[in-house]
Amino acid sequence: MKTFIRPCVRFYGKSFSSFHKGVRALSRVSESALQSMCCSIDCKSHRENIPCEDVEDDGCPFLNGEAVDRYGVSLLEQAVTASLLNNVYYAVTNPPDIRVTPAGIGYVTSGGLKFGWTRERISSCDYRYAFYVGHPDGEFPEESTLRESALEEGWEDCSDMVPYFLGAEEQE
Repeated sequence: MKTFIRPCVRFYGKSFSSFHKGVRALSRVSESALQSMCCSIDCKSHRENIPCEDVEDDGCPFLNGEAVDRYGVSLLEQAVTASLLNNVYYAVTNPPDIRVTPAGIGYVTSGGLKFGWTRERISSCDYRYAFYVGHPDGEFPEESTLRESALEEGWEDCSDMVPYFLGAEEQE
């Protein structure tokens, strides 16, 4: 039987009503996360270009101002996920790592930055997202600019709530 052992890793995170809002906030917390997410999509490497309009919820096919597919999944989420998968697929040396589950995405850059999101279905075509980020060293040093950015954005320690698939190691 396989079990998952979580290493000692500290994460900061925050919940959002839409993928747009969460990915935009993550891009303000970490430039490396922004670069990873935008590698294969046209967001011009500027966090302001990731749309985040506060539009009233009209139901499918638009929720909280973002286009969704017939299952209510954000089209931007699909594009960002595809970009992260491309990073892994086309890496020549020191590839990043990605874990994809129905509950969300966990990603580790080649430099060791950990980030991702979980998705919780609220209604037939609406989701709530929780984004998180972890320092490459596991713990955030006191002088960490990543920690400082996360705190400035109102993110909180969520180390106990980050899914096992990010940073977990399989053991038999």
